[in-house]
Amino acid sequence: MEGKETDNPAEITSADFWTLLNIAIPFAKDMLQKHTGFHPFGMTVSSDGQAELFAADMGSAQPSTAAIDALTGGFRDKATAGEIRAACVCFDAGARLPGYPDLVDTICCRLDHRNGAPVDMFVPYRKEPGHVRFDDTVGLAGTPTVFAAGANSG
Repeated sequence: MEGKETDNPAEITSADFWTLLNIAIPFAKDMLQKHTGFHPFGMTVSSDGQAELFAADMGSAQPSTAAIDALTGGFRDKATAGEIRAACVCFDAGARLPGYPDLVDTICCRLDHRNGAPVDMFVPYRKEPGHVRFDDTVGLAGTPTVFAAGANSG
């Protein structure tokens, strides 16, 4: 589909989520391959459709939960001000996923949108000698973290 504009909230939500994921997941994979890990980072889609990347500088002594909280809080402020329509917070997390008997290391991307249901996307991975092996992405229903629950109707 070539550059077609739409007013359909479901199409906008889907397109925004794919925009965020198509940047966030390759970046996280690259960081894992090159540096064996990555700090939490986030992305937004502005009200006019522009994607922007963010990082939280919490210092080396701060846990990643502080960075996740800082990113989420900053995005929540932008959402309240009407500056963004979608947000993604991406971090390294252990998760229990369907099809995996135990806790698995994942790239987790929490996606939230003003017009749609939040989604958590997980990319399971295993560190092997000399490289990282990535499995297929798993998507699960998320919890609103940026846009207020019940206010996602746009």
